[in-house]
Amino acid sequence: AACRANGVQPLRVYTQVYDEPSRSEATGLRWALQQAGGEVLQLAPIENVTRSASLRQQRRPVPWPQPTLVVHQRSDLDCARLLAEHVRQHWGPGNGGEVWVRELPSSLRTSSGSQRVIELWLPPSSASDRGATVR
Repeated sequence: AACRANGVQPLRVYTQVYDEPSRSEATGLRWALQQAGGEVLQLAPIENVTRSASLRQQRRPVPWPQPTLVVHQRSDLDCARLLAEHVRQHWGPGNGGEVWVRELPSSLRTSSGSQRVIELWLPPSSASDRGATVR
């Protein structure tokens, strides 16, 4: 119910990873979220943001140290908190069980208020990337 906005538009979830080992781990999580959300959630394909940045010749994104849900609309915060529980249950060991929920900064919001989007950022599997700066 928290993810169903008047039954109008499904919530789109974009899963972001930083390396390919994380993609394989994220696949199971994505499947579990899709099963839990049914027709209320639309899960986009998993994106390796480091690879995407490299292809665009852009700076590599700073990894989130914990699984993090970034909410584009304040009205989707309750849904994000519910999704955080599912992520906590299905994401691999070693993350301390913490899943962060953050609002997209207002400076990055688009004028398209009808978009229902949550980004799921998963920390890298590679030991070399785990020491990244906290956002």
